[in-house]
Amino acid sequence: ELYHLWTWAPSIEGNKLSSSKSFSHASLSGGGGARRCGVPLTPHSPGHALWDFVGCALLFYDVVAMPYSISFSPTPNMTETILAWLTLIFWSLDIPVSMVTSYYEDGSLVAELAPV
Repeated sequence: ELYHLWTWAPSIEGNKLSSSKSFSHASLSGGGGARRCGVPLTPHSPGHALWDFVGCALLFYDVVAMPYSISFSPTPNMTETILAWLTLIFWSLDIPVSMVTSYYEDGSLVAELAPV
């Protein structure tokens, strides 16, 4: 069975990246890097974009909440406790997610789990 992966293929001329964006269709066999479970993850998928957006929001929360809680030692409430646990879980899961996310090397997408 054949699995398909849509990748953005930038054209590189010399040392400059071309301004035109083109999409290419790369086919991967079932025994290769692409699997039904979606591992490795593509760095430009909507799910990965959502993951990055949530990471930015939680990073902003950490930048504001950490100094505040260290400086003023407020009495913790339920919202702060939930957000503290949410950030702890997110950053703990972000490490394995990053380990299975494909990447670009020399302009081509490396979508094999072994090098990732």
